[in-house]
Amino acid sequence: MRPMTQLPLQQSPEFHNAARALGWPVMRRVLGAREVNLIGRTTPFGRVTLLSRADPPLPEELRTIGGLILVNAETGPCHPGLMALRAPRQHALVELAPKGAMRAGLRQKWRNRLSAAERSRLSTTHGALPPNPDHWLLKAEAAQARRLRYAGWPPALSSAWAKVNRGEARLFEAQLGGRPIAGLVLLRHGPSATYQMSVTTPEGQRMNAMTLLLWRAMCWASKVGCHDLDLGHIDPANAGLTRFKTGTGARIRTLGPTLLWHRSLSALPLGRSHDTRGQAASPHV
Repeated sequence: MRPMTQLPLQQSPEFHNAARALGWPVMRRVLGAREVNLIGRTTPFGRVTLLSRADPPLPEELRTIGGLILVNAETGPCHPGLMALRAPRQHALVELAPKGAMRAGLRQKWRNRLSAAERSRLSTTHGALPPNPDHWLLKAEAAQARRLRYAGWPPALSSAWAKVNRGEARLFEAQLGGRPIAGLVLLRHGPSATYQMSVTTPEGQRMNAMTLLLWRAMCWASKVGCHDLDLGHIDPANAGLTRFKTGTGARIRTLGPTLLWHRSLSALPLGRSHDTRGQAASPHV
């Protein structure tokens, strides 16, 4: 396996480009020796800034930004002067490799479903995601999020990614009889890629279409030189989705906690603030 060089989606230049295209209040700033993406917003309670999927900065670095700062930390523990609000989350991360090695690393049941899908009447296509906010998959993802009541980056981010990061938003589709029954969007950012969204019909579920599409996405990402593929959050309450993600051979990676910083916190005795055992997981967006 190649060494891991993960670049989280939220901290990539590609994210900055797409967020700016959407008119989001995103900034790219230097904190210490690192360049990071920040999303700032003025609220009735003052300035609030989000730093997502980055190593916890030192308080003296955050003072240059000011206001209230939320840090969805990439690693932990946190530095003194930052208050932990929520416990770490876990993500599934695939270490990409040549096709044969990845296939050998699949779990047996996942490999069996893949083989069945490959023998089926399904056909697949792959190409750049059209920069069209009304694309069927983006609309289906928005409807699915409303129905299942989950939150994440809006589908418009993928459309903007396709527009300003040409060729780096990839669409994988499975068809049966010429009609799409499943779709998946992969976003590439530097040496990494992120499994951004997917939708499948009941027919697609029966035919293991998403297993086939994710395998195609893994092979493409490896072929173009990506080192890792982030499959997103592992939800302990959703055993089926967890099995789907880990069946790829992905390892479970624990991120850092969600942290709060304000200059007034620096004077408080927060020596144990990094101990978040027993707290609920946070939305690492």
